[in-house]
Amino acid sequence: MAGLKEGLTIFLKGMLMGAADIIPGISGGTIALITGIYERLVQAIKNVGVLIQEFFKKIIARKKVSYKKLLKLVDFGLFLPLLAGIAFAFLVGAWLLPGIIASYSFFVYSFFTGLILSSAFFIFREIRRKTWKGYVFGVLGVALGLIISLSSSARVAAEPSILQVFFLGMIALMAMILPGVSGAFILFLFGQYEFMLNTLRNFLVDWPYVVSFIIGGVIGLLGFSRMLSYLLKEHHEKTLFFLSGLMLGALYSPIAVIASISNIPSVFALSLAFFALGILIVLALKIVSHKKK
Repeated sequence: MAGLKEGLTIFLKGMLMGAADIIPGISGGTIALITGIYERLVQAIKNVGVLIQEFFKKIIARKKVSYKKLLKLVDFGLFLPLLAGIAFAFLVGAWLLPGIIASYSFFVYSFFTGLILSSAFFIFREIRRKTWKGYVFGVLGVALGLIISLSSSARVAAEPSILQVFFLGMIALMAMILPGVSGAFILFLFGQYEFMLNTLRNFLVDWPYVVSFIIGGVIGLLGFSRMLSYLLKEHHEKTLFFLSGLMLGALYSPIAVIASISNIPSVFALSLAFFALGILIVLALKIVSHKKK
């Protein structure tokens, strides 16, 4: 009974993580941190990487593989209910969000802008030592965000290839485990957020894209988790500067959308209200996260 209760609790936490990661600006990693499973999740992902590494070592050395011993490295008690919860939230979000974006695009983009701007602000606040080198990386992040945002705005209607979706999956799922940066933000940055939502919604038809995205994401998580861990450990300030700059640079697209309705006072005022709501949500999450720590 205790195991069932724990599984249900983790499933609900997975739902919260999935709901967060399907919205640009809110990180599933932040939700994992707030709900107390972040360290366990990071360790579990690393253990899967160790499992794969040990498996291929045995195969190359032509030694007997003890599958029972290797599988003990996998935290099934975490992964199974957590992934089920994330998948459920993704499916519900993919069903609801495209219609909402189509009908209320100005308000949605205002809300996303509030989320992203406040997330970037809090990432910047996490930086203890603010050096000139850090600011250089921040400027590089802003420049890269602007370049990607401008280029994606010009080709937002273009349908990506299977290979492009594969690489998007690699980057997006790496971002998913970082507190402060969401996987959806990466899709938003590259102008493929709505495309991937519609793909997930029409899974039976567009399943090759979804499968390509998932495979790329798994490879990204396992292959680059150590690199991300290294960057955050050895170059913490520079990495945070770059991430916050990247998020600020990416705001060009939604701000351009909001600016286009500045001559319609009633719509513009309501858009600003949704912008403020996005800021308040991130602020509330930050307060809860701080209390949890």
